[in-house]
Amino acid sequence: MKKTFMILMFILMTVALTACQETPSVEEGTPVISYQWTESLDLQAVEYENREFFRDGIGAVTLDRCVDGDTTFFQSGTSRPFSVRYIGIDTRESTTRVDAWGMPASLFVCEILEGATTIVLERDEAVGNKDNFGRELAYVWVDGILINLRLVEEAFTPAVGAGVLKYGDAFLRAQQHAMSTGRRIWGETDPSFDGEPLSITMEELFENKELYVNRFLNITGVVTEVSGGNFRFGINGGEDILVYARNQIPATIADEFIPGKTLRLNNIYLTNFNNQWQLTNFIIRDVEFLD
Repeated sequence: MKKTFMILMFILMTVALTACQETPSVEEGTPVISYQWTESLDLQAVEYENREFFRDGIGAVTLDRCVDGDTTFFQSGTSRPFSVRYIGIDTRESTTRVDAWGMPASLFVCEILEGATTIVLERDEAVGNKDNFGRELAYVWVDGILINLRLVEEAFTPAVGAGVLKYGDAFLRAQQHAMSTGRRIWGETDPSFDGEPLSITMEELFENKELYVNRFLNITGVVTEVSGGNFRFGINGGEDILVYARNQIPATIADEFIPGKTLRLNNIYLTNFNNQWQLTNFIIRDVEFLD
């Protein structure tokens, strides 16, 4: 009974906090989020019809999978999926590491892309074709809206390198306005970053994933499998979940991450991204070795 009461109280507190963050009180005269800069840009179909991104620098593509707020995999025609880094922005981290407002930005972008009718990629000669990691650089237009710029308007990201960009003036003006609102990265607390990590059991995690999603957790379990720089973590002989470690396990302690080892992962973060449950924000110094 006590446990059920505590869970219900946690749900009510989380809903109340989220509501406060999504609809903060606005003092009279305080600027509110504006879309005037994305609405001032107009991508005409004639600009991309019968054109192909790799050949012509602009063209319609299809969504392959979301990664985070400023990186997505697309396909152009029959091409293999390729990674695109959005020009002019730098959203907070939400994959290996989780920063405040990183996951909300990722979910915001993914929802827009998954509901899109038309997605168009556009290059900008000012920044070239690829970044230092080999990702294609592009503006991402979704049903006529420049999502790179919309993320600046929504206060999910600062404008980056805007001075030389094709749409640089709009990026700079949108950032100036977003800063004046005090929203999200410019002054608000990400609800999932409020308070201490929740200490739960593996059984509680698997019974109530929806309750703990997008939250920081402290959790004890057993390594069940190690593969590709990541590992699976769960109940010995029972259910498990992927831990996105991304090759951050030092070789000197690799023998501590073998099936059967008991670990306590502190400040780990539960996500359900692209319909895949996983634990991320893996930081080796936050791991406790219990056997």
